[in-house]
Amino acid sequence: MKHARAWCLLPCLLLWAGQAGAVRVESTDDPEPGDPGAGDYLLGAMLSTSGNHVGEASQGFSLRPLWSLQWRNWRITTTRASALWRLGRDGIDPGVSTVLLDQDRFRLSASLQLDDGRQSGDDPYLAGLPDVRRTLRGRVTARYTLSPSWSAALALGSDLRNRDGSATLTPSVKYRRATSSGTLWELSLAASLGNRDHLQTFYGISSTAAAAAGRAPYQPGAGLYGWQLGLDVSHPVSARWVVFGGVGLSSLVGDARRSPLVSRGTTWGASVGLAYRCC
Repeated sequence: MKHARAWCLLPCLLLWAGQAGAVRVESTDDPEPGDPGAGDYLLGAMLSTSGNHVGEASQGFSLRPLWSLQWRNWRITTTRASALWRLGRDGIDPGVSTVLLDQDRFRLSASLQLDDGRQSGDDPYLAGLPDVRRTLRGRVTARYTLSPSWSAALALGSDLRNRDGSATLTPSVKYRRATSSGTLWELSLAASLGNRDHLQTFYGISSTAAAAAGRAPYQPGAGLYGWQLGLDVSHPVSARWVVFGGVGLSSLVGDARRSPLVSRGTTWGASVGLAYRCC
């Protein structure tokens, strides 16, 4: 109950930001290209491939739309789209997001995102286990610019519908380098930590589920469960068009890696796409 009450604060922060606007302190940095204003949008498409940790080992391919819309102090964006604004300095999470505080080097943002969960019936490896239900997840991210090239962030996330009671903590560091031609290179490293409920939901097997599926129970503990390394590049081919791509490596550690649901401890992914920024 205390957990649910604490996370009721996130929607309140979002509502406050939408009504009052973000608190901003003017920066002395020069204006950057691609800085979105009210009513600006981004449209594009991305071809990507990625592997699964949980379930049968596979490498899937997908072609999906990419878009972002700025409305007053609100941003609605898909994964990867926000990084194509302001040479990657926006640091806005996917979903519905807003900036709560924006100072010279410090930015505090909040976001809401639908989580589709996991359908165990779609994967023979997970047959007989309960589905991970669809829910609404909230995230508060604090980001600090250490230098023109380096930044660090700490994101705190939770299941706002309290369907699994999970909470996560994601520290990360990013290095960015922009060339004279406008090409932006970004190298990022992040760690993933979760509470007991989070790891149990995604990597555990409860006693009840184990008995129903004829499998051994598994109860992972809280803590560090993975890390992610990514390299992304984007290049403006004109004032409005930008091409981008990236590769990433993800690895599980600890109790998550030892889970009987995990078929592959380390996976990789890659993406390439084209987007139009207006206006």
